[in-house]
Amino acid sequence: MVDIVQIVFMIPISLRERLCIEPGTTLEYEEFESGGRKRVRINLIQKKRLPFQDIYRVSANGQITIPKHVLAYLGIQNKDELDIELYGNDLTLIRGYLFQFKEIIESKRKGFFTNSSLDLLSVVFHQEPDQENERTLFVDNATFLELRHLYFKIKSKFDPNNPNW
Repeated sequence: MVDIVQIVFMIPISLRERLCIEPGTTLEYEEFESGGRKRVRINLIQKKRLPFQDIYRVSANGQITIPKHVLAYLGIQNKDELDIELYGNDLTLIRGYLFQFKEIIESKRKGFFTNSSLDLLSVVFHQEPDQENERTLFVDNATFLELRHLYFKIKSKFDPNNPNW
């Protein structure tokens, strides 16, 4: 893991408006797991905090500082991997779905994204073991469902008609 001290991250304006997050809003981070995924809830603080507690504020541009312990918890190695989403009514930080998807493919086909002669890979649920260097990747049911779930999350995020972005 790359040793990142902290990063500055921009909350999309659509989420700031939807949740009424103003510059100067105080927040704290709460780590939790849901559905086998690590997440960090961003709690907006209304009350005064004790002086020794870590507090963070939203900048005038809608940026927040993400501390090292949050990045380590999520397994973030570079800023591009960090993503934000609404989870229920909570604003949460996650490791981006595209990176999760890529990690699963890489675990099944080592080097696929770096030195593969294949430019297309079909993923199929199948009980047989995978055949390396073929255009079809055989995976078990759980992996197939996970990849399918991630695919739809990625698709919805980059869909220009998605009302959440």
